[in-house]
Amino acid sequence: MYFKKLLDVTLSRRAWRRGFTLVELLVVIAIIGLLAAMLLPVLAAAKKRAAEAYCINNLKQLGLGMAIYVTDNNDIYPACASANTYGFHSEDWIYWRPNYTSGGISYPIQNSPILNGVPGVNTNAGNIFRCPLDTDNQDRVALSGNPQFLYSYSFNAFYPNGTTYYGLATIIDTSGAIQYYGKATYVRNPAGKIMLAEECATKLDSPPGNTSPSYIDDGRFAMEPKGVSGTHDFLTTRHGQKGNVAFADGHAELVTWQFATNIINSQPNL
Repeated sequence: MYFKKLLDVTLSRRAWRRGFTLVELLVVIAIIGLLAAMLLPVLAAAKKRAAEAYCINNLKQLGLGMAIYVTDNNDIYPACASANTYGFHSEDWIYWRPNYTSGGISYPIQNSPILNGVPGVNTNAGNIFRCPLDTDNQDRVALSGNPQFLYSYSFNAFYPNGTTYYGLATIIDTSGAIQYYGKATYVRNPAGKIMLAEECATKLDSPPGNTSPSYIDDGRFAMEPKGVSGTHDFLTTRHGQKGNVAFADGHAELVTWQFATNIINSQPNL
């Protein structure tokens, strides 16, 4: 009996030392691969949802900054931060030209006017102006030349014929003439009027109607309502064929790109 027990222990130790067979290892690897294949899409979807939430939060913070700005500025919205059409103005809502100076004064992104009332963002101002899913600059760089607008959001400044203004942003032209719709309190249904828009930046996040093509090239969102020609800015489709917008009442939400083509959602007197 003693020798039988000793033999059993010896055989057991040999089996333990033998380890896994190749088939057993392959089965384990296959199970791990299957679990990874099941988890990766879930993790990718969760990461995308987190980025969408980050983007919406950006717009909420910028909407708060805009509300504080107009309160301190006689209820008038800041300028549109146009590129060549109207050029730079210290009243622009965003200072996006890298290392820009005017009259000996520097205008870095951290000093953009609407950031003054938003706590805790001046030390990392670039991120609040950019969606985490906006990662490709190739198309906008090719389109706009230099400098490029390397941010994701633009300000409603629809001015189709040069005489009738439909946007929210203040327009200051190169001669210094000022055009604006009116005070922020004059906006009808502010909860339904686009203030800041997440504009398309590449071919991949551009809607089917963007045949120009047009990608974000400055801080001005001149949307293209149905039946109105001469403008060509479009909302992005990077969030599942949708884009984020901040409304004139300060709230932000995800909407379809077609939402921005309906003029009732952007023209402040409708």
